Amino acid sequence: MFQEAKEDEEGNIVSCKMHDLVHDLAQSVAGVECFRIERARDEEVAQPPTITIPEGVRHVALLDHGGYNSTNGIEFWSQLKLSNKVRTLVHLSHDYYFGRFPIERLMSLRVLDLHEKTVESLQISSIGELKHLRYLDLSYNLDIETLPTSITKLQNLQTMKVRNCEVEKLPEDIGNMKSLRLVDLSWNWTIKALPASTTKLENLHTLNLSSCHLEELPEDIGKLENLHTLGLGDCILENFPVYLRTLTKIKRIKGLGLPAKHIKELHGLHQHLSGTLSIGRVEQMRDGKEANLKEMPYLSGLELIWNNSTYGKEIDDNKAVEGEENVLEGLQPHPNLKELKLRGYGGMKFASWMIKSSLLPNLVTIVLEDCPRCESLEFSGPLPSLEALWLSKFISLKSITRSIDDSWHMAHVERATKL
Repeated sequence: MFQEAKEDEEGNIVSCKMHDLVHDLAQSVAGVECFRIERARDEEVAQPPTITIPEGVRHVALLDHGGYNSTNGIEFWSQLKLSNKVRTLVHLSHDYYFGRFPIERLMSLRVLDLHEKTVESLQISSIGELKHLRYLDLSYNLDIETLPTSITKLQNLQTMKVRNCEVEKLPEDIGNMKSLRLVDLSWNWTIKALPASTTKLENLHTLNLSSCHLEELPEDIGKLENLHTLGLGDCILENFPVYLRTLTKIKRIKGLGLPAKHIKELHGLHQHLSGTLSIGRVEQMRDGKEANLKEMPYLSGLELIWNNSTYGKEIDDNKAVEGEENVLEGLQPHPNLKELKLRGYGGMKFASWMIKSSLLPNLVTIVLEDCPRCESLEFSGPLPSLEALWLSKFISLKSITRSIDDSWHMAHVERATKL
């Protein structure tokens, strides 16, 4: 029935296609239960058609504005609110205003998807009235700065997506939402901390905090006994939550940022880390082997950052240079790594594992920035998977020697004044 299914790194199907015949059959079986508005024909744009919602409709999808405007949008909502059996409202078009959403009157809603809507059409203060709601998506609404406190009344809500908004903080009583299983807060740069009651979400199994500006997690995060996926990509945690190791059902920690001083705390989590691991202040490390990166097979990316930017400066301390080279040598990742980024590295040469093709056969992208002491970059052999090499702020670089095949697509070099 379904074709060309695409999976994420966890093996979950994220999209698929349906054959036309199967689609027509599904529509026939659904009958009047499903109603949708599709793209308008040219002749309908100038004169918007009349909206007629069939009785007995259960699932409504607005796929495109279809030539409708705020005038007949009022007509649409007037009909919809009379149909008190609507279970699903999916609003997929984001390039028009369709009148105010009287969502509080759709008391039977189970699924509400309002991602990428305008602030004029988002009236969510009374969203707590939707007692039966199971799924809520408010993502990509940059005008949402706070979530209404009434949202904590949604005792049946299982999935809440508030991705890429301007939310600064969550309601303090979010812990009352006992049915929550998935919460996606990724790309909310203004979130600094989570409410203490977050750890009361006893059924939560997925928490995505990627690209938030979190500096720490609740100390008792270990109370989330059913949590198996935690997204922390691009989060640089100043204090490592030692209770992460008490999450007995954790399967994946997707992305993590830590100062080098906390790298030893990762012991016991090596098989759970995936995504990109970012290690800051690498200059604080004395032995890169302490990170034991070779034991992290699910990492797709590694970012190493030396905090003291050296671009445009000379380094005269040979001992310090040698120390950085030794640390980098010890930070050898697992061969499955696909993306490598270094910034602020002060050594004269790169680690052997970076230039030996046999050690990183799956590497697709290399990004090297602000490496002022490096005079040459040599690869010992073909890099079979490499597609892109980005070099920036190499003030001493004189040559690049490479043995690669034609599959290498891109090389970008900037601020390499001696090359």
